[in-house]
Amino acid sequence: MVSRTLVRYFGMRFLGAVMSVFAGIFVLIVLVDYIEFMRRASDVPNLSTWMVAKASFFRVPQLTERLLPFSVLVGAMACYLGLSRRNELVVARAAGMSAWQFVAPAVIVAFMIGLVATALYNPLSASMREMSKRLEAEIFGDKQSGLPEALTGFWVRQRSVDGQSIVFAASSQEQGVRLDKVSVFTFDPSGKPLERIEAKQAVLDRGVAAQVDGVLPGGLGERLN
Repeated sequence: MVSRTLVRYFGMRFLGAVMSVFAGIFVLIVLVDYIEFMRRASDVPNLSTWMVAKASFFRVPQLTERLLPFSVLVGAMACYLGLSRRNELVVARAAGMSAWQFVAPAVIVAFMIGLVATALYNPLSASMREMSKRLEAEIFGDKQSGLPEALTGFWVRQRSVDGQSIVFAASSQEQGVRLDKVSVFTFDPSGKPLERIEAKQAVLDRGVAAQVDGVLPGGLGERLN
């Protein structure tokens, strides 16, 4: 009974230390990112502080996700250092607990934190990041890219049974699924060029060619399927 009580106690102390470190890092990044975002948006007229705060806050979860292992490490050090200074580890040893028994709660809690971060926090941070990109597009009046791109855009190649096509896009949204200012170059299976399509937008779907909408003047008015 004493051992179970101490295991729960050590586990809760470890969880509290990790959450405290993570909360401190989260608040610090929120403040720094908000100040930086305000500096970038200082030239935008009639911009509300609330919109800047939302755009900045939605960006933070994806940044802090990378620091979660650091929070676990620092939290573990702070937790067991505090337990050692208050001689609680000595009491645990006197109660018959081995070193592995008062380390095991931290390992179990860390494993559960990893599961929660993978199953819940990661999808949530990705969704909030997309919301932040949309808010940034509203604030700055341009499209925020979700794919690595050069100064003039980026290129994507896709293959199919009918040949291959090369897609050029000036920018992208939704993690590279929706493309803007698109040029599509299609080729037959032998590599011979077939046509070029200019469009305002295109959507990349799994298993099909790029679906092109909003064909620009001078481009072909057909939709790829």
